[in-house]
Order: sequence, then structure tokens, then C-alpha cells
Amino acid sequence: MTGGVKSLNSKSELDAAVKSGVSVLHFWASWCEPSKAMEPVLAQLAVDCPQAHFFRVEAEEQADISDAYDVGAVPYFLFMKDGTVVDKLQGADAPELANKVAKWAGDNTSVSEAVPASLGLAAGSNVIEAVKKDLAPHVSSETSGNSAAAGSLTEFEKGSLLKLINSNPIMLFMKGTPEAPRCGFSRKVVNALVAEGLQFGSFDILTDDIVRQGLKTYSNWPTYPQLYVKGELLGGCDIILEMKENGELKEVLEEKGVLPAHSEHRSSEAAGEVVTEPAVHEEKTTSEAVVSTLPDQPTEESAGGSNIQSRLEQLTKEHPIMLFMKGNPSEPRCKFSRKVVQALNEAGLEFGSFDILSDETVRQGLKEYSNWPTYPQLYVKGEFIGGCDIVLEMQKNGELNEVLQNA
Repeated sequence: MTGGVKSLNSKSELDAAVKSGVSVLHFWASWCEPSKAMEPVLAQLAVDCPQAHFFRVEAEEQADISDAYDVGAVPYFLFMKDGTVVDKLQGADAPELANKVAKWAGDNTSVSEAVPASLGLAAGSNVIEAVKKDLAPHVSSETSGNSAAAGSLTEFEKGSLLKLINSNPIMLFMKGTPEAPRCGFSRKVVNALVAEGLQFGSFDILTDDIVRQGLKTYSNWPTYPQLYVKGELLGGCDIILEMKENGELKEVLEEKGVLPAHSEHRSSEAAGEVVTEPAVHEEKTTSEAVVSTLPDQPTEESAGGSNIQSRLEQLTKEHPIMLFMKGNPSEPRCKFSRKVVQALNEAGLEFGSFDILSDETVRQGLKEYSNWPTYPQLYVKGEFIGGCDIVLEMQKNGELNEVLQNA
């Protein structure tokens, strides 16, 4: 416990602790610097706001709690009142955290009358400024790759990254090493690959910030881990795990001809240098940049002939905003489809949908048409936007509304 912030070590302990009053939960991880940087802010808020309860939850160690509240990234904050979630905050935003604490735990009970600035000041401007200073390099590094265009890389940098990506037919860019993953998402992907008996290479992006930031720009994918198969970005943690669960991972690997007879892992310490090691995991990339880097584009024949190609093109343009999903908007058949439906509903715009479970020809053909192996897939005016992770990332940074408004 630090400064009135208590650690919770089980779901039952949490349920008892948040039964009454206002509670603030910080989901964190020991390897995450932004999480650690938010600790002094939370501790100060706990001192300045004794009428509320403040808790810490180690997101990976307490997986049952994280799963119960759908925590997919850290730092992540939940605000609860009498056991019910009333608000959320994702990311290391100290002023906004102070504002939300003021909103729910301040003396005023009316949201409109709450004065978040007062609690922000009570939290200590020096503390907040110090935290913001500590976070600056992390925030800038984490977001620069997401906003940069692929063209911002020099040809030399692109060549070096491509060489690294192609250093193994199955290449995993992760946090840590397969023997010692530095994040739970990487660990899950490593376990998935090992369970399939796959030979794969890995690169610890924490050891080289140039590679870490450059690959985000190259792939147009903002997070890690990232798994590549024969130079093509396959996806991140959620996508890989879903593909493994429904058998699509093995199908894709069989198509690429990379299913080995036994498990082995090669870890690249630098471009051009490969050493023997075991295996690990992480996250995925956006369509346009990925397609442009691939030597083999889908053909009408590979998608099942010109008829299916024409049908797919018509389907993607059937509505200005078209979602290919599992199930339908009123009854999604997977959590990723459900999340994208929620994002589109929150945007307040009408959209069309197609249940890919109802038509195997469309389900398989669209993967080649878009050069994207998983569902859901979102199209705007016939142009592929991305899958679940990309849509949620765009929603978070405000890009989704801009794209949809132009439909």
C-alpha cells in the first residue's frame, strides 16, 4: 500500500471492498513505466480525497479481475459507486484522473456542479507536472509511430526493418524474450505459438527504440506485440488468440507453408544477427501500409474468380459504412464484432452489416480481397479501414468520427 492506496489480490476481496461508497481502481503492471508514473498522483489523490477508496490491481497477476472488467491495456482506471462502474479512464492522463476523482468523489454530488480543478490543484501541481515530465518520453514515443506516415521512414530504414521482419518466416516483435516476456500480451502470444509447435524468430523491441518506433510507422500499427508471417503483418495479441481458437491461425500458416515439424525459436538481437532462443508475443497493423509492402497482391483467381471478386466489391459498397462481422449488430457472435458495433453505434451513424458466418465463400474470399486474415472488417465507401483493434484505436484518438463523417 502507498499513500492510502491498497492493493487488491482477489476478485472476492475487490467485491467486498467496493460494496459501498466511491472507489477508484488503478489497473497497472510492473513493466509499464506510465503505470508506475501515475502512482504518486493516485497516492496524492488518496490523501486529498479521504472520502473515497483507492485501490491498485496488478492487471496480469489478477487476470480474473482484469477479465471481469474487460481491461485490455494499462494504465487503466475504473470509478465505482456502491459496487457499480460509473466511469473509466484509459491512459496516463494525470489531470483527467484528478478531474474524474473530483467528479465522483468530490463534495458536490451533482456532476454539473463538480469542480474538478479544485481537486487537480489539491493533488499538487508539482506532482502532476513531475509525472507529466516523466511521461513525456513515453507518451511521445508511444504516439509518434501511430501518427507518422510510412513515407516518413528513409529508404535505408525501411530496408533495415524489412530485413529484420524477413529474418524468419514467422517473426514476433514483442516486449521481452520468449523466456522472459515483459508483458502479459506477449506472453500469451508466445504460449499460443509454442502450443502450435511453431518455429519462429523474435525481437525484443524494448532493446532498440529505433526499431520500436520505426516498426509502428512501417506497419501503421501502434502497439506490440506484432506477428509477421513471410513479411506480412498478421496481427496482435487478440487477433492471434482468436485465430488460434477458431483454427484460422493454422489455416493461414498452412497457406503460407510455414508449419514446422517441431518447435524452435530464433531471436534476432539486431538486424542481420540471429541467435538461438525460445518464443513470445504481441499486436497488429493497418491495411493500407501493409498491403503496399507485400510483393504478392490477391488476384481474382485466388479469391475464387472474377464473379466472387465482383460480388465482394459490390458488398463492400452496399452501404457507405459497411461492417463484415460474426453475427449481426443486434446479436454479435464474437466480442470483437461486439466492440466494433458499439463503437459505430456511439458514432451515431447508420451502417450496413454482413454476417460472414452465413456465407463461407464471402468469409474466405474477403480475406484475400482485403489482404486481412480476421474479422470484423470495416469498410467506408468501399475502402478497407481495419479490424477491431484499429477501429478502437481510431475511436480513441478521434480519427474514426472524421472517417465516418466523410462516408
